[in-house]
Amino acid sequence: MSGSAARDGATRVAAAALLRAAARGEPAGVPHLVVQEAGVPPRRVALGGELTVGRGPVAALRLADGGVSRLHARFRVEPDGAVTVEDLGSKNGVRRGGRPLGRGPCALAPGDAVVVGETTLVLADPLAPTGEVAEVGAGELAAGAELAAAAEVAAPAPAPAPARLLGAAAGLLALSGLLLALAG
Repeated sequence: MSGSAARDGATRVAAAALLRAAARGEPAGVPHLVVQEAGVPPRRVALGGELTVGRGPVAALRLADGGVSRLHARFRVEPDGAVTVEDLGSKNGVRRGGRPLGRGPCALAPGDAVVVGETTLVLADPLAPTGEVAEVGAGELAAGAELAAAAEVAAPAPAPAPARLLGAAAGLLALSGLLLALAG
């Protein structure tokens, strides 16, 4: 397959994923976390800019987990789309792939599982079809795809059709700009 044909195929796959996200009422192409907290159904949380996690009132994502500090960790989406996580000096630490994070921000890839206290947060690929999360280490999460699929049940009701179409159009525009930049 030629480079041009491969790019066209990748473009079609990405465009279809953006449209599926829009049809589900999710922001198109926005990374999100699948949150698995004990005793609570899995849920998806969109990442935009910065998201702090903890059990205190100042945390943007509040968890009812006694092993989580009041302000435990920070997820950040960088301008280039990369996602990082940082331990904010928590008592019990933050683990990725079963290992404690070092100092400073740590880059994440889709499918990476981050554990705070007894809660697992999986970075979901914003372009993956529903239920697809890259394979996760066995010690972190039994089945990333099962968790993502279960979170789909708890997803909010879809947005009205015009909002979904605008989200898909914006995602496609961003994707075409990226592809043009890569091709140029």
